[in-house]
Amino acid sequence: MTWFRAFRKEFGYTYYGENRTPVTVDVQLVAVVYACVLISIATLIAAAGIKGKERWYTLLRVIFSLSVGSTILLCLFGFCWRTASIDITSPYIYRSDLQVSGTIGIHIGLQKINITLTGLFEGANNEVNYNEEVELHEFPGPLEEITHCLKRGLPQPVLNVVEYLSVDAGNLRWGRDYTLAGYFARILLWTAMSFWILGNIMICSVVFYGAVMVTLTGLCMILSTVTFHVLQPRFAIRLSSTDLTLHTSYGICFWVILLFGIITVLIGVILLALDHAAPKTMNKYLLMDTQFVKEDVYSSQIHRTSSLPYIQQANKEKILGAARQFVEFVNKTPSPFHAVHEVKQMLMKAGFSELKETEPWSIKPLQKYFLTRNQSTIIAFAVGGKYKPGNGFSVVGAHTDSPCLKVKPISKLNKCGYHMVGVEWYGGGIWHTWFDRDLTVGGRVLVKNGDKIEHRLVHIKRPILRVPNIAIHLMRDHNEKFGPNKETHVCPVLGTCIQSELEKMVPQEDVKGETTTTKQCDKHQPLLVKLICDELKINPEQMLDFELCLADTQDAAIGGALEEFIFSPRLDNLLNAYCAAQALVNSCEGSTLDNDPNIRLICLFDNEEIGSESAQGAASTLQELVLRRLSREGSQSEEAIIFLNHLIGSQSAQGAASTLQELVLRRLSSGGSQTAFEEAMPKSYMVSADQAHAVHPNYSEKHETNHQAALHKGIVLKFNANQKYATTAITTAILREVANKAGVPLQDFVVRNDSPCGSTIGPIMSAKLGMPTIDVGAPQLSMHSIREMCCTSSIYQATTLFQSFFENYPSVFASLDF
Repeated sequence: MTWFRAFRKEFGYTYYGENRTPVTVDVQLVAVVYACVLISIATLIAAAGIKGKERWYTLLRVIFSLSVGSTILLCLFGFCWRTASIDITSPYIYRSDLQVSGTIGIHIGLQKINITLTGLFEGANNEVNYNEEVELHEFPGPLEEITHCLKRGLPQPVLNVVEYLSVDAGNLRWGRDYTLAGYFARILLWTAMSFWILGNIMICSVVFYGAVMVTLTGLCMILSTVTFHVLQPRFAIRLSSTDLTLHTSYGICFWVILLFGIITVLIGVILLALDHAAPKTMNKYLLMDTQFVKEDVYSSQIHRTSSLPYIQQANKEKILGAARQFVEFVNKTPSPFHAVHEVKQMLMKAGFSELKETEPWSIKPLQKYFLTRNQSTIIAFAVGGKYKPGNGFSVVGAHTDSPCLKVKPISKLNKCGYHMVGVEWYGGGIWHTWFDRDLTVGGRVLVKNGDKIEHRLVHIKRPILRVPNIAIHLMRDHNEKFGPNKETHVCPVLGTCIQSELEKMVPQEDVKGETTTTKQCDKHQPLLVKLICDELKINPEQMLDFELCLADTQDAAIGGALEEFIFSPRLDNLLNAYCAAQALVNSCEGSTLDNDPNIRLICLFDNEEIGSESAQGAASTLQELVLRRLSREGSQSEEAIIFLNHLIGSQSAQGAASTLQELVLRRLSSGGSQTAFEEAMPKSYMVSADQAHAVHPNYSEKHETNHQAALHKGIVLKFNANQKYATTAITTAILREVANKAGVPLQDFVVRNDSPCGSTIGPIMSAKLGMPTIDVGAPQLSMHSIREMCCTSSIYQATTLFQSFFENYPSVFASLDF
């Protein structure tokens, strides 16, 4: 027998020489492991460049995501979905006297099965170390496989396992069942991999969709284990050469996929719940809208080296998201009273507490406060963790009013069979744009409720008024010259006398034009009074007085072929009022306030469009008195304060030239020495934010050649040698540093020498307080029209710039070496 075997080329004993070693690793698996490890190391290195707590948020998020992706890939190519091993003593070759004692093992993957045999020949010192890999998806027929394995000289125990894989008849479909189980599990895992990739992309743009993708990733992982469990064979392998049974059990790949699938589903559901309950918090930690933008979206290096427009460099979905939130804000604010109300709601949701001018204050570090005056001006501030009286104030100022038509105190007017409403022109509007628009009213009503007088807001959200144009047939030079008389030609129509008489909506004397003024409500059209009372659910006798602004009923909207414009009323200056408030809230969400030596403050004044000369305007003493109050600590008597106010003086009771801002700044300076306020002013800085003129494509000759501000290209710095704008070289250098830290582009604006220059609250506050100030604004077209136009990226740019200013101004100020 030995002689016969010596000359056999096939079916003989397999002999391994000293240099013959089994394959111990799978090349595909090693490549996957290498890629996962390399990406993980790169992530750890990148995370070291992120500052503050955001480093750990980012690291945790990325490590979890990489863990899920790596687990899917490793288990797709791994061999440990089911495993089994047993100690055997068996003939090495069928009907051979040579015995092998060792362990036979089987490792079943989704694409391959690995069979191992390790041990020693009995009576010899030769070691057996066998490793055979079988492809499941390319499995040959039964006879062909057995023949192939015999030709290769596989040991008898290995052949027993191969027999089970090869037989495809009756109930012995062991190989077919594992092939099907692996096939469908692979499909589900590759689907999970696709969802995982989409989830990583979407979680950084739209949290909701990203959370859905995360949930679907986990569900597919769980379904892959369920599918594998259902389709796998239900019986064990009996080794005919030993009469032993090889029982398989679930391996580590199965359990890891199941575990990570469950965890991923739970995290996806939690993200969905948090996105519904606290979207701003989710934006902070996932969308990187607050602390992360400085290191990611608005990389200053990108802006220094790239000439691409801002909207191409930033995430469009984030820009549109910010723009949509602003559009919602504008649509709720037809008057300054509504604007202040919406800002109050925003602040209170962020944990700000309301203060009263008439009450004592107890200001504490890291606390947030706001106060209002006339319900049309609001000042809000957050106290830095290291603030002490005498430190500076980081201020962003804007205004809440816009040019409009306002209802007169006695507005009832019947003319030529029409019920009309008398109005006043407020500010410097482009008044011809108000003709032929569907108008409504919004504002405030003072209501008598028992022995209380209540302040209520009203906004009738349907078209009730219209200023009709005259037909061109009756005025042939209409297109050549249009100069309506402000008193007689701009009077909105509310209804017709005949229709109101038919519907018995007004008393007969009102139809005839007879006016009675015994009650406040009798001063206005009964139709208008009824609409207001129905909206507020009050009786006409309860209405003590009102202040109503006319407004366009057409909502603000995002437009343009590429969704890059905002078509909206009141962009001047609700855009900067909104962005300032949003930036203050955002700046308080991170940890930067803890180490801030300043007080972060926004001042949103009324009456800027008419010169700020009012008690609630920027010319009032409000801001100064608040700042002094925060700097003072009661070291001065009230008589001294009154005397000081007299020395400072004010031009009127209400505007930006009044001392409203001054009063606020006085109060905010409370707690220091008697010179704390004077010490604080040179350490402070104010950003006066009001809209800027973008270059007009049809009137480009109206713009100075070298200073043509463009949409999408950044926030505009306003310069004027005659100090119509408060910008100086020093304040410009400071803001450029602030913008550079946030990666927000800036552009310069100067009016032509042959054109008049408008002004803002900047020069008023700068002259009154001696506070370094800069005038900035977002570029827009159609300023003071009933419908204005700007770019969507301005909302994100302005909010990011103002937030960076709040967070970085103290360090930039400390770097000044003069």
